Amino acid sequence: MGDIILKYWDFDLPTADSFDLVQCLKTGQNVIANAREAKPGIVRGGSIGAIIEDRVHGTCHRKAHLRYHGIETPLDLEIELMTKQGEKQEEIWMAELAAGLPDPLVAKDQTQFECTWTAGEGPNKHHGSGSPDVVIWERDTDYPVLGLELKNLSSASKMKSVHYELRPDQTNLIQAANYSLRMGDLYRNGDPLPYQLVYTSRNIWQVFSLPEKVKKIVVEKGWDVDWKYGKPMSVLPFHRVYHLKWAEDGFLHYWTHGLSAWVPTKLNRDAIDHYYQVVSTQMDRENNLGPRPTTMHLDGSTAYSPCEYCDFKVVCDSYENLSVTEWRDHAKIFADDMWKERK
Repeated sequence: MGDIILKYWDFDLPTADSFDLVQCLKTGQNVIANAREAKPGIVRGGSIGAIIEDRVHGTCHRKAHLRYHGIETPLDLEIELMTKQGEKQEEIWMAELAAGLPDPLVAKDQTQFECTWTAGEGPNKHHGSGSPDVVIWERDTDYPVLGLELKNLSSASKMKSVHYELRPDQTNLIQAANYSLRMGDLYRNGDPLPYQLVYTSRNIWQVFSLPEKVKKIVVEKGWDVDWKYGKPMSVLPFHRVYHLKWAEDGFLHYWTHGLSAWVPTKLNRDAIDHYYQVVSTQMDRENNLGPRPTTMHLDGSTAYSPCEYCDFKVVCDSYENLSVTEWRDHAKIFADDMWKERK
């Protein structure tokens, strides 16, 4: 027995002061990121947008086009770390809904049902696949009654807009709307599935540390604010739920607590299908990259410029006048180089 123990400890095992746990986690993140399977030839519900009045809302169609062809850049390790919390949110929701839903309702996650679609005709035909977060079904009839698109809040600016300014992120809104339509087509004879877009903040935001613009509206609205000694101390964890409905004219409306009426949008099925047609076939067929995404929100207000936060901005800036094929080739070289740097 003594010999066995001595042989075991002959290995150079890490010690408490030499073992770099964070580096180990980063290595694991790299391995997982590189192992993700690309699915070229299928438009994905996560790369979602809409074309309304010749303006591209949501995910840039160019970036979605690259993803359609299997070209993506790796996420920053810091962003990977942040998004893991969002991915785990579904597990939390599934467990709590399983305990809280009244009979005969049951919650299912994206592994328990299918969400695929085919839209358009002829040269505009495209195939799509999505992963709705959670759908609530009637157990006995296996009929879906409500869909949930779950988003985790990790930035003060997003908390300000979706919770205190009552303005949902337009990409999130379009994604939930798309799943509402597709699930309705699949399981409800074309009747859109009622949907809720749910933002969850699991943080305690210290008011004194917030940017001045955020602090001002937080104190003014006062929702979920913890006051002590007459001063606003922190924003407590909360849920913000947006209810979605389709009007008779086919356009999406949304509502949340704090709004006096449903907010109409110019988003409809045609706007989403047009976007996916551009992504899958039209860019190549017409050899046209199309305009960059708009800086306007669906409600007409000014939003941030998606290009400023896109890895492919340098490709668009440098190769705007090339053919779509040449532009895509340069984007692939750029993306491949980024993946090599991550290995």
